Formats: sequence, structure tokens, C-alpha cells
Amino acid sequence: MQIQDLDIRGVLRIGSLALSISMVILGTCAGAQTKVGPVAAQHEITAEMRKDDPRLDRPITVRLGKTSVGAFLSEVSRQSGVAITASERDGAADESVMVVCQEVPLARMLNALWSCMSYRLGFWECERTGEKGDYRYRFVQSGSAQRLRQRLRDEQQRKLERDAALLVEAAEGTEAQKKAALMAVCGDPDNYAKNQALTPERFWIDMKSFKEALSPEQRLAVLRGRTIAAPISRLSSESQAYYHKTYLDLAAQYAPPGSGRPPLVEQKLIYFEPELYHSTKAITIYMPNCTTHMPGIGGAYTVRAWWARMKALWKLDGDAQDGHDDSVVMTRPDNATPEPPPPTERPNRDIPSLMEPDPDTVETGIAALARRLEQVSQGARVPLVARIPEDETQSVPRLSEPWGSALKEYWKQLWNQDLMVKWREGVLIVSTTSWPNEDPPIPNRLLVKLRKDAIPGRILPMDTLITVAEALTKPQLERIEREFPVMKEVAIWRGIFLLFNRFPELAKGTGRKDSIPLTDSLSAAIATYFTEEQVAVLQKSGASRLTITIDESNEPGVAMRQINLLFRAADGHLVCGFGYREGPQPFKKRPADSR
Repeated sequence: MQIQDLDIRGVLRIGSLALSISMVILGTCAGAQTKVGPVAAQHEITAEMRKDDPRLDRPITVRLGKTSVGAFLSEVSRQSGVAITASERDGAADESVMVVCQEVPLARMLNALWSCMSYRLGFWECERTGEKGDYRYRFVQSGSAQRLRQRLRDEQQRKLERDAALLVEAAEGTEAQKKAALMAVCGDPDNYAKNQALTPERFWIDMKSFKEALSPEQRLAVLRGRTIAAPISRLSSESQAYYHKTYLDLAAQYAPPGSGRPPLVEQKLIYFEPELYHSTKAITIYMPNCTTHMPGIGGAYTVRAWWARMKALWKLDGDAQDGHDDSVVMTRPDNATPEPPPPTERPNRDIPSLMEPDPDTVETGIAALARRLEQVSQGARVPLVARIPEDETQSVPRLSEPWGSALKEYWKQLWNQDLMVKWREGVLIVSTTSWPNEDPPIPNRLLVKLRKDAIPGRILPMDTLITVAEALTKPQLERIEREFPVMKEVAIWRGIFLLFNRFPELAKGTGRKDSIPLTDSLSAAIATYFTEEQVAVLQKSGASRLTITIDESNEPGVAMRQINLLFRAADGHLVCGFGYREGPQPFKKRPADSR
């Protein structure tokens, strides 16, 4: 029997409505054909869709901490009897959210989810298939939504490079030129001075130093992610004198006469280091024991413009800034999410939950944020959908207890945080402004595979490590290090596993006494996959051959894996080597859909 699939898809867009018609014809050997009804893709659940399918008005009750969109939809599908899914292919199912609601119509919560994840530059869509009475729904990311993360990253990067060029050019100009440059960069020539750490003198000395210490090529490398330390001797006498004075002031404060503290050592290097300041890219310029990490380029004086930009993109037609009586004071209900107990009283839980954190995660920023947002939902008695950060960073929003505050007053604390709020159909919606600078969430299918393969006291299969290293970035690997400690080493030596993925035969090793030539393709792969520091060591060695040894055992109690990459000269003697080692891992078993 031969089965043929024919997928014909056309898209018609009228205003905010997107209609996508897909016909799948399945042919059997007998020539019979079955037609599956057209797929109607819309931005959200419309009034007409609710009228056609009364099941969408069935009430649901959900209390989920950080979870995936796919897991949330699976739960509401179970409760309502309506088939609702999210696409795994485009990553919609993997995005991290938290949801709290009690007896709220299904359609309202689905529309809140759609609004939470959609932006004016990239909408999610809700596809409907099937026949009346048995409709099925699926959330997907439009092409523009899939590209939005990179688009916003690129937008930030272009601005950073443009700002740097303007400021470097103005650094030695007149006051009028400096003012014009700041106006172009942040829209307010005095914005940098509103932060106590940002003084005009320090700001422009840093700009001069960026120009004096680095070549144009080095400046571009820093702007694109590389940290460079340069000798202070490259700076002008004016810049050197400024940093020396700040060192003397700091040294006097740190070790005054009679303090007994050892004196601070004056450094001879100035650092230019890329970082994230809240949700924006920045370059910090500093000298250890001499200056703070501000002001540098970007960051403190551009972040508010970025917040405004993200809020404008996130506010959709039909959204509201207010959806609740702002004068109502949030009171603590009897079933309110409790504060975490003191460390000595923390319960020992086998399955962590962000609503009731386990002992290892109780103090983390994401857990605290989820707890606060649920308290807001409980205190204000409103349903809530929130996009939750993927990574634990210093910029994860920190909210105060809501009890005794009205919502309007409570949200005033967001003036300096990477968080934004809005309403849709009476549902409070929360999101971060920092998600574009986070790598995407870990695909659920990959987490399921890892949890299936992970056996406490054993090591993960080599094929699994290769798959994970190829599929995930270094930050993503570090994100799951808590559950799978081996990922710390995999992140460091990710290049080894990428090399094995590119050349599968190498994953078997070469034997201890054998070696293979470092061909052009192999050398190019190593230069691509390994870190800049690792490649520098290899290039300096002058190696021309490679030996790979792999020793492993997966027996309980003695499980281990050792991978050595031994680089040799043409005559066979060892010139440098890289080594990866893992022992038995204390994997924590978690539900397959846990985040």
C-alpha cells in the first residue's frame, strides 16, 4: 500500500486576520481519498470562534509555576476536553510561562497566552482544524515571530556599534559636539548624569580610553563580544592621570592608616568587557582596584529607551494598560503562597516546584519571581499569565510582597526592572524585556530524552552528549547543569562533542599509539568549535597530528568517561592536549515536562 501526502498551503491576510488554508489528501492503494478540513489560522480566539465552539467558554482552574506552553495547553486540554496543542517544530511548545487562574473561561486564558507571546513585529497564531463540534486548536509562531529574537538582538547590536562610533568621535570634541552625540545616543544629553555613578568626567575619559587603547579592529571585537585588556601605558597622560587619581582615592578609603588592611595594588591594565546591563548590551570599561564597572558604553543610559521600545512592541490592539480596580488593596488570602521557610526548616522535596521551591532553589531569582506573581494574582483575585525568564541572572526582577498595596502602587517598582505588565479580557499579563538576549528555551523533546537516559550513578551515553552539545548553546547547557551536573564540563568542552558530531568516526578514538593528520577540514572544524583560548593554545603548539583516547565504564559506583585529545608534532612527540572527564552523576529525577 502506498500513501501519498500532498500539502497545499495558501495564506490570505486581511488586516489583523490571517487565513491559512491547508488541504491534505491521503491516497490509499484502493484509490480512496480522505480530505481533512481547511486550517483556519487567526491571531487569537475570536468571538465567532467562541460562538462556533461553546466548549471554549468552559471554565478552567490552573496553578502552574514555570512550565512550558506545551505543558500548560496539555493541562487545559485535559480539563476542558478541547484538543489544544502548540507546535514543537517552531518552538512554540517550549516557551516558558507561568499561569494562575480559577474558574476562568478557556478562551480568555488562551487569548491572554497569545497576547503574552505576541509582538507587533511577530505574532503567534491559533490554527483551527477539524469539524464543528470537534474542532482542534494549535498555537504556532509565525515566521516573523520565530525571527523576532534575533531581529531584536541585531537591533541592539547595531545601536551599540552606532553609539560607540558617535561617542568615540565626540570624546575629544567640543561641549556642543558631546551634547549632540549624547542626544543621538540616548535622547537626553543629561541622562548619564542622573545616575550618581555616571559623571561627565568619567564618562568622557572612558570614551577616550576606548579609542586610545584599542585599534579599530579591537574596538569592533569588543563590541561583538570579546573582552580585551590593554596596557594603561597606551592611554594619554590625561587619561592615565585620571585613573591614577581614582586609584589613590579608592586606596585611601579601602586601607586608611591604622586599618591593618593591606594596601590596594595599582593595576597596569584597563579592561573593556562586554556584558548585559539589565536587558541591554553594554561595554564596561574599568581598572581593577581603581574604578567601578560603570559607565562604559550603553547600559545605564540606554536601558530606559529599550524598555520603552519593548513595551510599545508588546502593546497590541485590544490590550489594556489597566484592567482592574487599581484602588483595591491586595490582601493575603488564607491559601496564599507562603514565603520560603528558613534554611534549617526547609522541607526535603523530591520533585521541585517553583510555587513551593525545593531546598536547592528556594533563593533563586526565578523562583522568587514566580512566587511573587502568584501572590499578586491571589491578592488582587485576578487570573495571570506570565512569560518567565530562562536564565538565573542578576537582572531577574525582584518584587516586594504585595500585601497591603494596590496594584497601581505596586507596579511603580518596575521603574528600574526588566518587567512589563498589561491586561487582556480581564487577565493580568506579565513579561520580561530581557528575553531577546536569552537563548531559546530547552526543547521539551530534548529534556525528555535526557531524563530518560539519565540513570543515577551512571554516565549519559556518548550519543546523548553529542546530540545535546550540537543542539544547545553554552548558556543553554549551563542552564540545565543543576539537574545534569555533567553539563558543566560539556559546556566547557563542547568543541570535543561538536567535533565528534562532524566526524563520527572520531567518537571511537584513534587508539593510544595511533594518530591522524590534522587535515585542513579537521583544523577548520577545531578552529570553529573550540573556544578562542583553546584554539590559541593549539596554534601556538605547531601540532600536525592528533591522537584521541576514550576510556569509559558505566558500572554502578565506578562509572566514568575520560576523553583525551593529544596533539602531536610531525615526529610524534606530544606538544599539547585537552582532556574531558566525567564521573557518576547524581541525576535528579523530575517529571518529563518539568521546567
